[in-house]
Amino acid sequence: MMDNSFEKLINRVLDGRYKIENVVGIGGMAYVLKATDLKDDNKTVAIKILNEEYNGDENAVKRFVNESEAVKMVDSPYIVKIFDIAISDNLNYIVMEFIDGITLKDYIDKVGALGWKEAVHYVRQILKALSHAHEKGIIHRDIKPQNIMLLRDGKVKVTDFGIAKTPTSEPLTMTDKAIGTVNYISPEQASGGKVDEKSDLYSVGVMLYEMLTGTLPFKADSPVAVAMMQVSEEPVSPREINPQIPVGLEQIVLKSMNKSPEERFGCASSMEKALEYFTKNPAVVFTGVPTSVGGNSAGTLVGRHPKDDEDEENERKSMFPIILGVTAAFIVVCIIVGIVLLVSSGVSFDDGFAGALDKIFNVEENNSDKNNVPLANCIGEMYTEELKSGLEEKGYRVVIKDDEDRSKPNNMIIRQDPDPETTPEIKNPLLGSRRTLTLYVNRIPGSYIKMPDCLDMSIEDAKAMIVDAFGGAVAAADIKETEVFREGTKGNVFECQPSPGTPIDLENIPAIKLYICNGVEPEEVVMPSVVGLPKDEAYSILKENKITYTETREYSDAPSNTVLRTSVEEGEKFMNDVEVIVYVSEKNRSESFIMPDCIGTNKNSAIVKIASRFRISEDRIAVVEEYNDNVAKDKVFATEPAAETMVLNPAETSFVVYVSRGRQPKDAEMPYVEGKPLSEAGILLDNAGFGNISTDYVDSSAKRNTVLYANYSVGAIISQDTEIVLMVSNGSLADDEGGNNDASEDSEDTSNMDELLDMAGRQ
Repeated sequence: MMDNSFEKLINRVLDGRYKIENVVGIGGMAYVLKATDLKDDNKTVAIKILNEEYNGDENAVKRFVNESEAVKMVDSPYIVKIFDIAISDNLNYIVMEFIDGITLKDYIDKVGALGWKEAVHYVRQILKALSHAHEKGIIHRDIKPQNIMLLRDGKVKVTDFGIAKTPTSEPLTMTDKAIGTVNYISPEQASGGKVDEKSDLYSVGVMLYEMLTGTLPFKADSPVAVAMMQVSEEPVSPREINPQIPVGLEQIVLKSMNKSPEERFGCASSMEKALEYFTKNPAVVFTGVPTSVGGNSAGTLVGRHPKDDEDEENERKSMFPIILGVTAAFIVVCIIVGIVLLVSSGVSFDDGFAGALDKIFNVEENNSDKNNVPLANCIGEMYTEELKSGLEEKGYRVVIKDDEDRSKPNNMIIRQDPDPETTPEIKNPLLGSRRTLTLYVNRIPGSYIKMPDCLDMSIEDAKAMIVDAFGGAVAAADIKETEVFREGTKGNVFECQPSPGTPIDLENIPAIKLYICNGVEPEEVVMPSVVGLPKDEAYSILKENKITYTETREYSDAPSNTVLRTSVEEGEKFMNDVEVIVYVSEKNRSESFIMPDCIGTNKNSAIVKIASRFRISEDRIAVVEEYNDNVAKDKVFATEPAAETMVLNPAETSFVVYVSRGRQPKDAEMPYVEGKPLSEAGILLDNAGFGNISTDYVDSSAKRNTVLYANYSVGAIISQDTEIVLMVSNGSLADDEGGNNDASEDSEDTSNMDELLDMAGRQ
């Protein structure tokens, strides 16, 4: 049974800090929620919560803690960040960076094989992440496209360090040694051998193979068979599947996937340097590295020598007992892991143990009889943008059309094409071309309106939104308010009836109720003695007694920052929702300064002016860049403290200069630029609002200054501040009848990979 415990958290505040918005992902052991951190500038975060059924499971909690500990040890822009962790008997969760994107696996499933430049762009970032992790002594052990998030700006984030090996990890058990995802597992992981940094590099090689070819290197009907192929079989040459792959890139892929860890790259940095060199020299053919594996090998791996037929036959015979032993060991591990996972996750054995193992190791895609899925049935559901987004994530191309049926509620989906009765199953849209799904939504003009979403708004703003949405049919005075003591932002709406999005008949409007957060219920306290104490000591005492306070400065002969008096006298009883005024001494007026007006100046001028006025170091002044539609780029639009206000104690004051980044970029649609002259493409991009444009000239038979392609496809919705890279023809091959723009084995540009890696600091 699926754990739906997350539903009770929606629109609630977790631990008085995290306001839960909605669910963004559900896994076998945990689910991920989108939330707002109310104590950190309303920052959007993701909260990964262990399913309730695993709260008492020592191994599940251990894996959960392991993920947070591993990620807390690293600090890389290519690894998801961990902000907080809570482990208890009732609730276990990790607060992490919110990633607005999709998994690399979903992306590959949707688009198929990627262009080599795009694939290399992603893999180099992944290798930078692994290089940083490996330097900290962390081995990921589960590198796969499902654990790589793609952001809208082309950046990647490595996630899920749940089974990572850290310097403080306990010795591996037999089950741990074989853990990982079978399609990407290294030979040494599959056979229970020693796992180190080079095991992660093997998994990266498999991912790069899949990105370039659109298929996995090893497929079989069972996970055990796939694992054995990882141990003993060589993959089909990537160029046999996709001849457009340059030879040098194929060599890098095959080197990283070598069965022997010693023959792979020395470290993640070495592999990244090789890819960097290849990117700058796409026609390179490395010496000492094969261009394919198996019968059509173009060379032998470094440090290995050809065997004669007799040696090869003897080697095959000697390998048989080893392979047999590895197979038996792996089957035992699968049985142990399988039984535990199947029982804990509720997987049925009705389809046989092999089918259940397929579910565990995520290899359903290898079985052709599982390519069909039930057609999404939306008839009778209320249409929302979330419903549409959910269908699009499943691979559907959703088309919305209006229809009218006054016997059914407004905004209900009353029919769809294809119809689920006549088309119960379709090919999985994620495995091929997107399937169009047309939804006919009931639209009854003038009869219904959706209840607006006014949650987390002030009462005044919420009422104004409701009155505006109903066009005057509801007056502010008609909206009922109920204050409730609870954690959250005091004075804000935390619940409404009807709930947001509910269709409401304008001819029969129900009572509208807003529930207002009134903060934590006050309790009676006694005012402690704080007069005469330094203010920091006094404030600590007030906080311990759950008393809120505000500070007011007064000039006095008493030492600076000493409490002179309070608005509530010592020993007086009062409710702690009353704010106490604390009067703090200021030595004399000579310590007072006025904040200079820096609005409209540039950043450096403002910093110099403030530092000079208060005789402080320039590095004391923080700079925050924010979008501002009304202030020119690089100009100051605000300061803290505000201009012309009194600064009583510069030594303890935080100074901030807010600098405009210009107008807030919006999402825009990528125009069609392929085949256009560069000047015309520039105009099209400028008209669409894209200002960050760069070009890269390449050899081509097309007319000089013709745009061949861009780093984003036509129609893509991307932010206007995203860099657009145009690949432009230099016309160099226009007169070359035999010209070939593809890298090939005949290229004269060769380089020895070992020498290259030595120069790059090979380990």
